[in-house]
Parts: sequence; structure tokens; C-alpha cells
Amino acid sequence: PEVCPRLAAGFARLQKRFAGRRDLTLASITLDPVYDTPEVLAPYARLWRAGDRWLFLTGTEAQIREVAGFFGMVYWPEEG
Repeated sequence: PEVCPRLAAGFARLQKRFAGRRDLTLASITLDPVYDTPEVLAPYARLWRAGDRWLFLTGTEAQIREVAGFFGMVYWPEEG
């Protein structure tokens, strides 16, 4: 619960700092696709005033694991 707002705040600062750049896209990728459905992520994106160059992405667990691996990330579900 503490990580997502911290990351989103950092991305919000980056979005503001690089507002004029069309060659930069920010991507927030959920690690909890069971909870973070498109219906949950859309209001969260609006809360952070995400523009068209800041994407909030979800997918199947397999898709997310593949993308995480691309970035060298290892993660696992927590209890509860």
C-alpha cells in the first residue's frame, strides 16, 4: 500500500518535468492483476492526472511475469 502512491508521486513529478517531451512514455505496470483491473486503474490514473503519455497497464499473471522478467524483476504474491 505504501509503494504505489510513492511511485505514482514520482511519476507525476516526471510527467510534469518532461511535459513537452513527445519521446517519453511512462508506464505503471501492476503486479496485482487480480485487484488492479482496468476499472480500478482508470480512476487511479485520473487521481494522479495521468496524461496520454503515462500508461497504467495490467494483464494476465503470465504477461506481467514476462514483462517483469524483461526488466529483471522478480516478484511474488504476498499473503492477503
